Amino acid sequence: MRRAEYYRSVIVRVLTARVPGRHAGQFNELLRAQLVELHTQPGLAYVKLARRLDERGDEEVLLFEEWATPADLWAWTGGRLHVPRLLPGTEELVEGLVITHYEALDMPLEGEMSIPPEPFVVRRRPGEPPPGDPAG
Repeated sequence: MRRAEYYRSVIVRVLTARVPGRHAGQFNELLRAQLVELHTQPGLAYVKLARRLDERGDEEVLLFEEWATPADLWAWTGGRLHVPRLLPGTEELVEGLVITHYEALDMPLEGEMSIPPEPFVVRRRPGEPPPGDPAG
């Protein structure tokens, strides 16, 4: 796949930030406010804001965005895919910020037919109780 074709299929954007514990409250407040604006954007299919705390009390924060089309992501970023779109003052609170883009493999590309996934089947032997059955 050529680079131009790849970028036409990118619809997942992941922002990862390392936030010192002393800035965590203010950073989280600003990012939650950012979510309000993000939810109003045309073409936003899914967004998740998550964090994990490390042993020092710092946070690793993940903002996962999925867009309906690459054009929607392009519109949100103003064509600057590798520049964070954050409220003023947010970026100064982080020690490290990485933006990564992904091609969504579970979505058909333009002109491709969508092949439905095979149904999930749990196989068991005759007479064997279903998984999670207290009798098992």
